[in-house]
Amino acid sequence: MYTSSFSTGQWKPRSRGKTKGTFINKLICKPHNHIARAMLDLSIKKNKPYGLNRLGISMHVYADAFAHRSFAGVNHAINEVTDLNSDDTSLDKGFLIN
Repeated sequence: MYTSSFSTGQWKPRSRGKTKGTFINKLICKPHNHIARAMLDLSIKKNKPYGLNRLGISMHVYADAFAHRSFAGVNHAINEVTDLNSDDTSLDKGFLIN
């Protein structure tokens, strides 16, 4: 179910077909995505002395998939945010230049 990259030592899920979309759209972080789920699954199944450490790191990465939702990890226009306001406008003061 998983393959390993010899040069980086990191694993990756075997391809189940090509991901659709442009290159930049493939980099956009999506919550509960198949790669994050596979990483968690792998960290739980491995019974190693450092298993809890590995699970903790995996949970951090999994949480980041939610925290960085809809952003790509590169400097690109797709990450630009406009009209960032809350329902309570008093919370918006001081954070953004109007």
